[in-house]
Amino acid sequence: MRNSIITGLASFKDVTFTAVFLILGFGFIAQSEITQNDHMVAMDDGVRLNTTVFVPDGEIPKSGWPAVIFVHGLGSGKYLSAAKPFAKFDYITLAYTVRGGGQQKVSERSEGVSTMAGPREVEDLKGIISWLKKSYPVNPKAVGITGPSLGGIHSWMAVAHDMGVAASVPQNFPVSSNYAMLPGGNIHPRFVGIPRSKSTPLTPELSQLIKHLTINYDTQGVIDFMMERGEFAQQIEGEKTPILALVAWEDHWGSNSAIEAIAKLKGPRKLYLGTGGHGSSTVPSEIKFRNNLIRSWFDRYLKGERNRIDKEPVVEIALLDTWEHMQFAIFPPREVHKKVSYPKGPTPGELANEPAATNSYHLIHLPKGKVGLADLAEGRISLRPEGLLKEIPLSSVSWKMTPEKNSRLVIGIPKCRLELSSKYPRFQVAVRLWDVDPSAKTRRLFSRAAQLVEVSNSMKPQIIEFDLAAIGYRIQAGNHIELEISNLDMDWDKTKNTWYRVRSIPLFQKTQFQVHAGSDTWIQIPFLEDHN
Repeated sequence: MRNSIITGLASFKDVTFTAVFLILGFGFIAQSEITQNDHMVAMDDGVRLNTTVFVPDGEIPKSGWPAVIFVHGLGSGKYLSAAKPFAKFDYITLAYTVRGGGQQKVSERSEGVSTMAGPREVEDLKGIISWLKKSYPVNPKAVGITGPSLGGIHSWMAVAHDMGVAASVPQNFPVSSNYAMLPGGNIHPRFVGIPRSKSTPLTPELSQLIKHLTINYDTQGVIDFMMERGEFAQQIEGEKTPILALVAWEDHWGSNSAIEAIAKLKGPRKLYLGTGGHGSSTVPSEIKFRNNLIRSWFDRYLKGERNRIDKEPVVEIALLDTWEHMQFAIFPPREVHKKVSYPKGPTPGELANEPAATNSYHLIHLPKGKVGLADLAEGRISLRPEGLLKEIPLSSVSWKMTPEKNSRLVIGIPKCRLELSSKYPRFQVAVRLWDVDPSAKTRRLFSRAAQLVEVSNSMKPQIIEFDLAAIGYRIQAGNHIELEISNLDMDWDKTKNTWYRVRSIPLFQKTQFQVHAGSDTWIQIPFLEDHN
């Protein structure tokens, strides 16, 4: 039931992505005893996958047990800490290590090498589902799938490739692989680091291909590469399989593509936007909420329980930091009004209601010495912020709105429009939005969006308009919003006074570009009336 109190909690670390995922726990209701069976399951090419099945010890239902498959994150092994407790609620559960995974524990390793959710892993998932149905007393019409990160991709994959699942719960990964690996058109640092990861051994051909695409900053090549692995956002349009998507505001993969995907579904669907996973906040009350939500979804669509989760609004959000819950029919909600603000010249300072006279603000992107993307791809430059900052100093410009007289809700997807020019044909720009209190303490409102721009005429101003990352947040009275535009795409930790995460790889070329603060430069922020 949705209101079951879940008390036992465990955690799981995705080693490659350094993300903590929050796992299902135990409830106070009666729970079944379970039996654990370990297997090495052979795929159609002979590679064996390390697999564990948990089976309830009770009387087998006439139609067979409902079943849930749990898939782990990239760089880890079998998702046992989630699969085992969930079996106690009268489900057969299966956790397996994808090929090449489980390197940290011998007991969890699978044979083969990783294909990064490629066509081979599609066939593996089909094989695992087929094997489970043939080998255990499973109701073939009541099989579900869930998992975080790479497991989230597999949860979309099972639906997109018609693998016969009756419900899916993808967690903490956008449905679009291109959106994940090319945030704003820039190459994601995780894509660069994968070939060097000891926890995720790739095929030699795959490792070399990724290095080639990185060194040449071949964004079209990355798109083609990821398209071969399935662009699930397009394949699931109109899908009727019940899907519950769980994503976090501050997940470094972002939530926008999951929002778009959920809107395209025709069947039962629900979207949670809040906390948990990939570097976002881990809040105990929200862990319990997520766990209850997952369980209720499977209870409804695998067991047929009438718990009314299908009667709830499609979207549930928990406001960043306060974690106050709100429900909407769609996201962004229809009730928002969009305020457009313009940078005010002649020097950086204020965001105004009307356009100011055109002014230019210079941002510098000049690497120190002869360094390039090959140094990153081969590990000669650290992927950590301090490594990049040694090569490319931070350069930024900021504007602030007037302080709020009353608290305001920012709910939706901010948009940005910039007029830019550069001496070189290609450059990057990073955009961040901050909440600043009267004592000058800052809170980043969203995981920023970057934009890669191809310029045909090097000094002719280029106009670009793009969505930033979704956000749900309450700005307190007396605070003000600040817009920052910079040359590097990183996150700032105000408590440690340091940059702590790189969100996209910069171009290691000598570039100077200007931000023109005129009628074509603005920030659009979605506000909702705050009744508190």
